[in-house]
Amino acid sequence: MTFLVAIRPAREASSAPKAVSPCTRRRLDLAATAGPTVFLAAMGWNRRWMADDGLILTRVVRQVVAGNGPVYNVGERVETSTGTAWQWLLVAVHSQMHGLLIAARADERHVLMLDPRYGEVFGLAPDFAPPLRPDLENRVAPVTGKMGAGGAMMPLDGLLADVWGLSSTIGAHLDQTNFAAAGHQKLMPPAWNIALYVDPAAFPSVPPALADPEQVQVAHRVLVCGDVRELPESVTEPMDFDRFGKNLTCSYQRTSIRIPVNAVEAVRKFCA
Repeated sequence: MTFLVAIRPAREASSAPKAVSPCTRRRLDLAATAGPTVFLAAMGWNRRWMADDGLILTRVVRQVVAGNGPVYNVGERVETSTGTAWQWLLVAVHSQMHGLLIAARADERHVLMLDPRYGEVFGLAPDFAPPLRPDLENRVAPVTGKMGAGGAMMPLDGLLADVWGLSSTIGAHLDQTNFAAAGHQKLMPPAWNIALYVDPAAFPSVPPALADPEQVQVAHRVLVCGDVRELPESVTEPMDFDRFGKNLTCSYQRTSIRIPVNAVEAVRKFCA
């Protein structure tokens, strides 16, 4: 038996791609340009606070150039730099940055001052300024959440009280309060900075709107209790052989110290 099979010849495939119309091409070009632009603009707005963070290094560089070492505050050996290579590169070219640094006029009194915008949150007058501890040699200690701009404006002998705990050995060991960007996760209640820097005799004059009187008194007590007492001592005592040995051998233990944000809970934990 014979079968006849008919085979249809295949159509010739077009060798040339289909042309894209000028209108479609313009739309594609616009999308390729606008998409990344909108994305970068949105990310830039979302991370606009980083402009202040970039100024943190300027204060550290000024401290190095002044002979105080890579510290943020004189007398407190706390590392605040997140870019070591960049920090030392800036030190090498510090003369080019000098024009960017603004020297603030410190008050002749030795006082703790609030960033006006920070003070507004608590309804305080701009001139609110309780006296600093008598043992502190700093003329003025502003409390601010802008470490970069604040540090750039402050004289090197000024003490800047950081509300995010980046330059505070106490703040760095507080329990996490915010689930935000790195370095902005531990917001220090005012009671802790008051307990750290204000003259205890002036505690009664602190407005309750700023800090609960009990929280201030209890926070001051916690600072001399148990493991917490060693934290400020580790960064303020003279760096002799004994202090170096303590910092070296106790560093692992201190890393795990976590202080409750509520001072009453902290005193129960460390002063029992």
